Order: sequence, then C-alpha cells, then structure tokens
Amino acid sequence: MIVNQPFRNTLGFKIIYELQSAIYNSFRFIVAYAKTSGIHRLLPYMQQFKATGGRIYGVVGVDQKNTSYEALISLYNVCDELYSGI
Repeated sequence: MIVNQPFRNTLGFKIIYELQSAIYNSFRFIVAYAKTSGIHRLLPYMQQFKATGGRIYGVVGVDQKNTSYEALISLYNVCDELYSGI
C-alpha cells in the first residue's frame, strides 16, 4: 500500500492504524525530513511492529538541515535498514 498525506486527519494516524493492523510484515517509508517530535509519536508503534516480527526499511532526506540528528538515531535503532542522503 502506498500512502501519502491524506486530506483528512493526519498521516500519523493512518500509519499507526496500518502498523497495528497485523496485515503487513514490512513497513517501508521514504520521507524528505525527519524530526524528533514526529518520530517519537510513531516510535512505540514501530517498536511493537518489530516485536511481532515486522521489518522496517526507511529512506530519510537530510538536505537543507531539516532532519534532526536525534530523529536519525531513533530511526537507526528501530529500522532493519535505514538510508539517508541528499
């Protein structure tokens, strides 16, 4: 499933719903920027997904200095594979 920014609600609620659905065995994401506040909202659900056998793969942009170091470290600790670049 491909999910982009919805017109109603927030993307975070959609991601949490899908992570908890037990339908998927992998979660792949590509984002332009990652901030600590956003990652910390999703982190418990990502950890739970991993604890039940899910795998997480991510790509995070770091151009324009909008991605925080702390967010990258949090993602690094939960992702099976994490790539970043400009």
